[in-house]
Amino acid sequence: MRPQAPGEIGTAQWIRVALELHRVAPRLAIQVGRYVHARQYKRMNGLLRKLRTLVGRVWRDVERHAQCLSDQKQVEVLKERCLARRLLDQKKNDRNKLYSVHAPEVECISKGKARQRYEFGG
Repeated sequence: MRPQAPGEIGTAQWIRVALELHRVAPRLAIQVGRYVHARQYKRMNGLLRKLRTLVGRVWRDVERHAQCLSDQKQVEVLKERCLARRLLDQKKNDRNKLYSVHAPEVECISKGKARQRYEFGG
């Protein structure tokens, strides 16, 4: 293991948690879709809780390691952390939901049609 340079984010444990999320999260998201399609909502909610737990672990690790970053990188990490916190805290009936991490300005638009009820855009 190489020595960690100052201002660099990541210890072996933090990288391990991030890699676990990177490996496990897409598989869990696909499984959530399958459970929704089969109307197995209790199993789906269990997987969503597991996903939120993993995202929360990475969020806390980034929060711990962000202090050793340069000021410019801290601002970039702060934006991402705000989005992650917003994603973790949102509930079903919240007004200001986050539908896309890559485009946070996206909103849900109700179309009122039978075939395509909602549209996501901004």
